Amino acid sequence: MTLWRDVRAWLGLARLRAILGLLVLTGLASLALQTAFPGEGWSLAAQTGLAVAFLAGTLAVLASRMTAPARQRLAIRFGPALAVVLVGVAWPGYFQLFLGAAFGWVLVAGFVMRNPERREYKTAIKAMRGGDYAAAIAAMTELIRKEPEAAQHYDFRARLYRINDDLPRARNDYQAVLRLAPDSGMGQNGLAEISLQAGDLAEARRWGSAAVEQLPNDWVAHYNLGMILERQGDAAAARPVLERALEMGLPASRHRLLARVWLVKVLHRLGEKTAANTLVQSLAQEKSGLREWKTILTSDEAAAMRHLLEPDISLAEALLNGEKLERALRAKR
Repeated sequence: MTLWRDVRAWLGLARLRAILGLLVLTGLASLALQTAFPGEGWSLAAQTGLAVAFLAGTLAVLASRMTAPARQRLAIRFGPALAVVLVGVAWPGYFQLFLGAAFGWVLVAGFVMRNPERREYKTAIKAMRGGDYAAAIAAMTELIRKEPEAAQHYDFRARLYRINDDLPRARNDYQAVLRLAPDSGMGQNGLAEISLQAGDLAEARRWGSAAVEQLPNDWVAHYNLGMILERQGDAAAARPVLERALEMGLPASRHRLLARVWLVKVLHRLGEKTAANTLVQSLAQEKSGLREWKTILTSDEAAAMRHLLEPDISLAEALLNGEKLERALRAKR
């Protein structure tokens, strides 16, 4: 389910519909040929041609979402293979031979053209782990120079800027993400997080709401917006957002822990103390999440996160240790 959401977010609704439409058209045409002319050699060849057409169309749609260098690699890897398969369709007696040649080309081309992006990312991650954020940012800047249309590069560099406490440059990179991939939700979520980090709750809410509108089934968008609304004290607005995030199934215990803590606070503000105390009992399921947060917050990279989340993590720990909700909330004010 998570993979499907990621694919849908990356492609955008229009491209996804184009691929599904192509699948329906070629599938129906192939079924019609199979029904009307069963066992005919030319019919089987035409069905294979339709399958190739679907693959070619899908690759074209995917290419429209890629950077120019990535499109070139895709064309080199799959273009000749599709051409060879089409030749095989014209010569049915040698089709298996041509199909094997096409498959071999895809494998060899994939090995020869291994994505060079990995080197820059590995360099950046290694430098980041060593505390050399300038070197990490430089590695990503060089990659962005080579591939200025890749939104994911800006997104990663923005995270590095945030760790390095350079919020203006992080904001600029998230604006680039928004320009390059407006359908992905990455830019909206990033701008919401950066605004929250800067303490601008109104701006954070604006971008968080935009992210949820763009990605109504994305747990990250709901998680972020729920946190922002709780911070604003808008309990009525925060409740359905946090409940929706939990319904979708947050993947990590640490995220479920904080979402439940925020919802506990929201229910308490709304005067639903019985529901709040019942939810406190469910925190016992997320003890591993508390351990995860304690480990994460000890790292230098978590300085901004520590500032934002430590009070809530401390509240979660108090509640898990059996402290009464009313007393724990008073102590954390």
